[in-house]
Amino acid sequence: VNPAAFIQLDNKYAFIISRVLGKLLLVGESKNPVELDVEKRMKIALFGPKHKMPAGDFNVRVYIVEDYRSSIDYCTIKKKNLGNDLLMLSKDFLFKSNKEDLWVQLVCSGGWQTRNESQKIPFSHLWKNSYLLHCDFLLERSSNSMSKLNMEIFVKQKHGDDIFLNNLLLYT
Repeated sequence: VNPAAFIQLDNKYAFIISRVLGKLLLVGESKNPVELDVEKRMKIALFGPKHKMPAGDFNVRVYIVEDYRSSIDYCTIKKKNLGNDLLMLSKDFLFKSNKEDLWVQLVCSGGWQTRNESQKIPFSHLWKNSYLLHCDFLLERSSNSMSKLNMEIFVKQKHGDDIFLNNLLLYT
């Protein structure tokens, strides 16, 4: 018997030895995710209207995507087809398998505000690879004299990483 790959699993790591170089994918689920520190690398992608600030109220969407080029590309293509551009892509962060939901908060300044400042994405949706998970934020002008939009995005999972993206200056 000459297997193409040998896999050894221990309590914390998976070791893969292969006869040929190439891309490998290890898929599985931990028996007790709370006991093990199983994590997924994720990114925050912010999408909004193309090129310039709209004259009135408008929506931006904060997507949580797995840190794979294919996931980011898929999301970007889908949003471009709907008339939105990728405005910002965060550094990666670790989403823990602790059954805790992810909270996304968006704070505006520069003459803008949002009604729904904080939203939840359920743990099960993110952990089971549901595609195109997002939070939709309606941005409203709070002052006619301001012509720029500043946003701060906070992402939090209980017992997980705190992600803070600040001073996102959009549409001057």
